[in-house]
Amino acid sequence: VELPVFYMAGGSTRVGQRVSLNLFEPRYRALASIVSATHRLFIFALSDPSVGSRGVVVRVNRCEFTRNGNAQVTGRGIEEVTLSRVRVERAAGGLCYAKCSLTSAAARSAFSGREDLEDSASEPGDFADPGDNDISIRRDASCAPASCTLM
Repeated sequence: VELPVFYMAGGSTRVGQRVSLNLFEPRYRALASIVSATHRLFIFALSDPSVGSRGVVVRVNRCEFTRNGNAQVTGRGIEEVTLSRVRVERAAGGLCYAKCSLTSAAARSAFSGREDLEDSASEPGDFADPGDNDISIRRDASCAPASCTLM
């Protein structure tokens, strides 16, 4: 399957870990729009996306857009994958995409749409305040890792 890729220098996640992102860079706003309208999956790359690099597939549980177009995205890592055939979509602000093989039942089910994402999203009380562990991305016109600050 081919999924959009989120990555930044120093960022990481693991399978089972909660991911909470405040996305305001144009390419990642595009990522939020794409995943909220489709299968609700993206790859959180553990390094600069390239063939053979590793990432974690994140299942988006909640995606909310603010009035200024930023996106608050919350999800959970569901499978570690190896990236193949990485490309950049210039029309989506330089958003990277990568092919990967989904082997876990959870990832395959989420991608095929056979899973009710709202019901399986998390444990009760999993969503903390929107500012808790958010990652903010500064605009970066290239497909190089974005800079970030943890808030």
